[in-house]
Amino acid sequence: MTRTIVAVAAVQILVGGLGLAGDTSTLSGTFTNSAVDDGTKAYLKLVSDGDCMAPGPGEHATMATFAEGKASYSIEGVAGGSYTACAFIDVVTQEGEINADSGDYGATQDVAIEGDTTLDLDEGSWVQIP
Repeated sequence: MTRTIVAVAAVQILVGGLGLAGDTSTLSGTFTNSAVDDGTKAYLKLVSDGDCMAPGPGEHATMATFAEGKASYSIEGVAGGSYTACAFIDVVTQEGEINADSGDYGATQDVAIEGDTTLDLDEGSWVQIP
């Protein structure tokens, strides 16, 4: 698990996504982390090859903003299939940068998209990046 979290720390995630043709669904959910201040940004990207270290937004990506320990997100246009959700909470912000740093929180979760799908990342999902 440490390798995967470090992978999230090493990748710069860009907001935006690459839509796939054909029948698509929506992935939505809530990030929960009571240690995060209101206004903190979280980023999520989906990759089909499980490689969270790959640069760029993966197949799809989004950003959410925390309020009262929660941040809701939604990604439309996701083709059915198996993905790895790679997420980080950008606690340690650098002006003009979107990347995971030491002190941020990271999480990964495998998800199968078969119609509209919910993926919540709760308190226990997050590991603080060393």
